[in-house]
Amino acid sequence: MTSPPIAVALSGGEIVLDAGGAPHVQATVRVVAPSAGVLALLDPRSSARVEVAAQRDGGTVRRFDLGVRSRPRRLANGEVSLSLASDEALLGDYRALRDDASPVAYTRLVDVVNYVLALAIPGARLTGSGLWRAVGDDAHADALVWRAGVTALDFLSPLVQARGLRLVCDEQRVWTLRGETYAGHGDGVVTVGWGVDLIDTEDTIDRGSGEWFDAAVVRYTWTQDGLEQTATDAHALTHPPTRVQLIEKETPFPGAGLASYAVRRAQHRGRQVRAVKVADWTATAEETVILTVPDEIHVGSADQVRFDLDRDEMTVTARTVDTPDTAWILLPSGDAWDDSPAGESWTDEDA
Repeated sequence: MTSPPIAVALSGGEIVLDAGGAPHVQATVRVVAPSAGVLALLDPRSSARVEVAAQRDGGTVRRFDLGVRSRPRRLANGEVSLSLASDEALLGDYRALRDDASPVAYTRLVDVVNYVLALAIPGARLTGSGLWRAVGDDAHADALVWRAGVTALDFLSPLVQARGLRLVCDEQRVWTLRGETYAGHGDGVVTVGWGVDLIDTEDTIDRGSGEWFDAAVVRYTWTQDGLEQTATDAHALTHPPTRVQLIEKETPFPGAGLASYAVRRAQHRGRQVRAVKVADWTATAEETVILTVPDEIHVGSADQVRFDLDRDEMTVTARTVDTPDTAWILLPSGDAWDDSPAGESWTDEDA
């Protein structure tokens, strides 16, 4: 972005936050006939950045600091459509120029990630710390060698996933490693209610989508000294399993872990609810979602939040489970789970 920034008006577009996506944040926004000077500043080849500011009814302004990925312009009316993304896209741009064995010296995953971030995006660094090991005892010796021509994202992803984590950059350029218990950083809960603020909804259960499975096989393949090498990581929740997912990785074996992580994440998938409501600019992916419709209450985690700038709406896609209306998570604001009458237990409320 320029300093001071130059304000331009948007005519519409969308912003998408995706829990499983890399980049985590992507957007397409339309700018009506920008001046020649502004147009020159939006050249993605010069690492241009755009800050999108969103607000509703005088509430807190939410800002999305994103990089410009493409800039098509319609000559008929001068309208420019900007494709924007969070900084994981920059990790996909950067490739090692030569084989780099420096990460082998690090024993902690955090240090490996910070080493790569510093090279690919100077100044970028993880927020927080962790004691995760860089690789498992069963990892191949080349797992921490960053080969020439491999992107920063492709080098880090298998290492992070094998530890049951995701590497995420949010709209404020904050980098984190997120585990299975991460639950968003907004207000904590997205509520959608029939007859309150629900515009449209769809509930889908699908066994064949590949989202749900109770076992997984991760097959790693790579080349060493001209010979193809293979290793397998497998995990089953039930024996025998009923649906086995195959995941292919073209990288040296980083140690077992991804198969069990994938199976655990898949258990709350297969049932997906899509709900459309008026835009709530505090909402984030991975937050808890509570959807109330006639005769059913769904509670789950937001896989994706899509803001429609044309309609001032948002679509939340969540993996959900049926939830009894007595569950403690549905208690009114201000009530506590230990407010149950004397002689009763909060466990009677179907947690």
